[in-house]
Amino acid sequence: FLICVVLIWLIHIIVAVIQALHAALELGIANKALGILLCILEDENYEQKDQGHDEDVLEIGPLIHRLDEYTATLTDQEIATMMVFVQEWNTNSRHCFVSQALLSSLITTVQIDRLRSIKEANDSLKGLEVYSDRHFQRIDRLHQAAYVLEYISGLMNRVVGESLLDDNFLKKNVGAAD
Repeated sequence: FLICVVLIWLIHIIVAVIQALHAALELGIANKALGILLCILEDENYEQKDQGHDEDVLEIGPLIHRLDEYTATLTDQEIATMMVFVQEWNTNSRHCFVSQALLSSLITTVQIDRLRSIKEANDSLKGLEVYSDRHFQRIDRLHQAAYVLEYISGLMNRVVGESLLDDNFLKKNVGAAD
């Protein structure tokens, strides 16, 4: 019985979120739509959360698929509005993850042929290319910098491990300070 109540409650939440998203798109309120999508992506209680993985490692695939059930319900006019929003959000590095996740979900659930048949969506796809390339280059540079930091950290740990953490070294130097 409790499982049925929880399932009904979850269905009501999903329906409410879908209705809120449709209303934001109908009214053309980009910030409200962005907030709704961020809530979907950041929901820690999402039922498809992967079990058994390191909590510090954020996997992108399951996050993007959270949007699929919402993007599958969009009409052509809502898709056109959403694609204009996606293009706008993609110009800001703060919102580019939401933009790219939504674009991926739209391509998966709506299909690229349907997106191309919607004039505003097709125009937005062309405009997304430049900023998307910039975001990917920025992420690539961050990725390379992370490897450099990891390498330097490993070297430092080896040096520290060979000298400072040696028990004899610590006993001589710490004991001498007392």
